[in-house]
Amino acid sequence: MMKRIWIVFFVFGLSACSTHFDTSKKDGVDGLIIYKLSQEQAFNIAYNAISTVLPGRKISKIDGPVKGYSTWSRFVLDTYTQQVTVIPANGRTENGVAVEGFYFEISGAGTSGSGRMTNVTLYETIQENLNQLSVAATVTRIERGTYSEPVFKNSSNSIEPLGSRPATVEERLGELKTLFDRGLITEQEYNVKREAIIQSL
Repeated sequence: MMKRIWIVFFVFGLSACSTHFDTSKKDGVDGLIIYKLSQEQAFNIAYNAISTVLPGRKISKIDGPVKGYSTWSRFVLDTYTQQVTVIPANGRTENGVAVEGFYFEISGAGTSGSGRMTNVTLYETIQENLNQLSVAATVTRIERGTYSEPVFKNSSNSIEPLGSRPATVEERLGELKTLFDRGLITEQEYNVKREAIIQSL
């Protein structure tokens, strides 16, 4: 009975695995941050981050009230969604200077621990790009802004809808090897997962 309970808790824990990062909030900063970017710059940062961290993945547009890009990753039999939303924002500095720009939210959910780590990498990649541009402005509060039309431009016009094709055995083995080479899983974990993939043939 106890074993069954632990299994239920374990499965629930896997299914509830999610991440959320918000670039408007930064440790050590007293206030919120808006990045003074054009809309095109902001969407290019989001798109390029996903295509760099997850090369070869199809990317879909998030075209709702909040806009951005979404894709997914897979570790053996587990999948994880990744999305970067680009939020238009208005605010004022402590001196009352009006600031307009954007901030980013990086989120995801699924059953793969490696997927969570991918979202950490997405957040770090976007934050590094923002730091290099030196466009941060600290404001006392943030109000939601509006998008200008058209929202999706340039490279983002040619993206394909998010695909649902299951990964091939070759792709799954390749992803597993990449994780092992990057030190994200142990040799024992690599061998166990590799055997599981081969047994699924």
